[in-house]
Amino acid sequence: MNRCLRSRVMEAQLPNFKKFVSEDDIEAAKKKRQEEWEKVRRPDQPEEAPEEEYDPRSLFERLEANRLKKQEEFDEAHRLKNMVKGLENDEIEFLEQVSQLKEKQEIEKEIEERVLLAEYKSSLVRDITAEQEQELSSVLARPIHPSAQFVFCCCIQLVGRQGRR
Repeated sequence: MNRCLRSRVMEAQLPNFKKFVSEDDIEAAKKKRQEEWEKVRRPDQPEEAPEEEYDPRSLFERLEANRLKKQEEFDEAHRLKNMVKGLENDEIEFLEQVSQLKEKQEIEKEIEERVLLAEYKSSLVRDITAEQEQELSSVLARPIHPSAQFVFCCCIQLVGRQGRR
């Protein structure tokens, strides 16, 4: 029993490439691949599953090709990053001057806009007050109806009482 346990442990420790593959295992794998092919096959495709392509290269050659491909992709992605150089002090000073000039122009523009808005608002107020004065003088020039005089007097008395409180 101890011997059987050792053989199982040894078998579990052996890598897959050292294990023997029987013809039955190969046939079972083909059958399974054929069943999967039947599930996804379209009518215009062949009935038998296509065989896996055999790559005659060694494992080292395949891994090396994959490594080179990944390295090329990495180099391509970082090529533009490596092309950008840093700014020199003269260039930095120039860009700072340009940004300060832009800020100054924006501030001046904002001040000018505020002045124009204030002038426009004051002209509106002057126009409104002139129109209101004309309207008020025309209303005051009209004679007041006797019943309206009574209501007007009552309103003045009420306002006067509220002011005393």
